Amino acid sequence: MFNQLITIIFLITLTACSSAKMAVDPELNTEFKKHEITEKPGVFSGDRLKFGAYLVSDIDHDWTRGKGMSIGETFKSESSKQGYRYKFEGKDKWSADCLRKGKSKQVLVVKFGMEEGMDCTYKQNSNNLTFKMSIKGAHWVDAKGDFKIGKESYKITTVSKLENSSFKTGTPTGYHIYAEEKLIAAVDLVSKNGPVWFNRNLSSKNQEKISIVIASLILNKKQN
Repeated sequence: MFNQLITIIFLITLTACSSAKMAVDPELNTEFKKHEITEKPGVFSGDRLKFGAYLVSDIDHDWTRGKGMSIGETFKSESSKQGYRYKFEGKDKWSADCLRKGKSKQVLVVKFGMEEGMDCTYKQNSNNLTFKMSIKGAHWVDAKGDFKIGKESYKITTVSKLENSSFKTGTPTGYHIYAEEKLIAAVDLVSKNGPVWFNRNLSSKNQEKISIVIASLILNKKQN
């Protein structure tokens, strides 16, 4: 109930303040290139997403599939799944297939065993090269993820604050991506135009693959 209240307050804040922005790590203002999101999808499949040299198209969300079990008013168990997919184009062309999942259990008014997450598979069309990303947590706002590009490992963490605010929000305001302990990319989810940041030392090939992951994070919205 508390998390739902925080989320409601967060959404009201965004509605009232169209200029809301993610709290930005000062490091992003140094050795990073910034790309505005120039096209952003709405609630319907088929819309496009564009930032920098990258275009996401043919976005297709499934209906949410859920199941549950209850024993009177004492115990309740629920789970849900929803897939979505899209095409990504930079220097190369890719296909992405993602599945977001959620589950929880409840005894009387106490919830436990909560988990929200997402698994994505990315496939390069020209040579069938693939890599995967996984992210999960008790709530999306606490989720952490990881993926590998060749032998290099990357970590994803959520940002949960707005600019000029010390309060934690109920949903992510953005994401940071790290190579080992080094911040190498980020995205602002609440500002209309992003942006998306990339470390200037990233190779173009790795930046493209990281952009495919960032697209998944931007498109990660429950659609009923």
